[in-house]
Amino acid sequence: MNEVYNSGWIDREAVTYVAIDPQTKRPTGHLLTKMRRQLVCLCGSTRFMEEYQEANRVETLKGRIVLSCGQFSHAEKIPISDEEKDFLDELHRDKIDLADVVLVIDVGGYIGSSTASEIAYAIQQRKPIRYWSEEQHDDGDRKPVGN
Repeated sequence: MNEVYNSGWIDREAVTYVAIDPQTKRPTGHLLTKMRRQLVCLCGSTRFMEEYQEANRVETLKGRIVLSCGQFSHAEKIPISDEEKDFLDELHRDKIDLADVVLVIDVGGYIGSSTASEIAYAIQQRKPIRYWSEEQHDDGDRKPVGN
């Protein structure tokens, strides 16, 4: 895996701007580059709400910006219509589009049909994919990076 995806920062879309002298408020002629934080999109069954929360916490503590589900229909036993499901699926694909990397919450190796569809979409969009079940989640891995 590319090393940039193991840190909290990404340089793929670094922002370049002109430095301004604080006293004169005029450009100094120097260009400064600021790397932006990595965007991670969590994908998986909404029955795994606790694991989503844990992944969100772990990724945030690593200095990453996390895109996640806004509703956990299975875990919270919230019925949704087919129309709502289609809308939420489309919204999640938009989050995948924004993300630099996708983290699949595959508890016990479980990948349902919706998650499989999200993975296929992420592959089509050439997004790197990580799997929660394959990563270490101990206290030694929680230190924020890039600060």
